[in-house]
Amino acid sequence: MSRTGRILISAAIIVGASALWALAFNAWRPKGVAWVRETVSDQSGVGKMLTLPRAKQLFDTGALFVDTRTDDEFAAGHIRGALHLYYAHVEAEWQRALANVDFDQPIVCYCSGGGCNSSLIVADFLERQGFGKVYVFEGGWPAWSAAGYPLQGLPAPPPPLYREAQ
Repeated sequence: MSRTGRILISAAIIVGASALWALAFNAWRPKGVAWVRETVSDQSGVGKMLTLPRAKQLFDTGALFVDTRTDDEFAAGHIRGALHLYYAHVEAEWQRALANVDFDQPIVCYCSGGGCNSSLIVADFLERQGFGKVYVFEGGWPAWSAAGYPLQGLPAPPPPLYREAQ
């Protein structure tokens, strides 16, 4: 066997052994890292993903909505009454932004939907700070705006009908 082949086999063994060790360690931990976030239609649980109808239901019952997008995106338009907590500044700003929020109040984090992960980052952070009912609204600002639900500022622009070839 060539030297390159031996190196590749050794690397594969090391990567495989490391992956198995990490999986075993995660399973052993009392609160291991979740593999998948659930989408829920009830109020139980922490860090759950919400559909548009469930997010609207929580909005109607007084849940706090937290917009995790940039300052400019928030200023252009957001869910009515939402607090702004940009995900990149969450560690420095969360205490100021949520100073008067009860740790048991439902909190719904949202961003630009789709491939945007900033709401997940903020929701995970808030859970670690002790907030008990933290949710993530999957559709985010575009879905809320498209549904015609209460907003402040301008609605989100509609998605493009097609993508140009690159």
